[in-house]
Amino acid sequence: AALAAMLWFVVVGPRLPGLPVDHLGIAAVLGVWLGVGAQLGDFVESLFKRQAGVKDSGAFFPGHGGVLDRLDALLYTAPMAYGALVLLEAWG
Repeated sequence: AALAAMLWFVVVGPRLPGLPVDHLGIAAVLGVWLGVGAQLGDFVESLFKRQAGVKDSGAFFPGHGGVLDRLDALLYTAPMAYGALVLLEAWG
């Protein structure tokens, strides 16, 4: 996740003026932070399905666990990324 975030910073970062991520190290830390959040989202969604006693959370994507399985990481990482960018903007 850190390497992907650093690559993103190098390739996409220059095309986003005003982005509060202004250093490769900050991008790496954000990558680790969001990588952990993505795993957490997946684990929590799996826990919900276990407690409900279901294998798939829907039939929209047959064999893939449902829509919730496709979005579980995003449900956690989107607010985490927003919060991190707001904090970086405030400190910058």
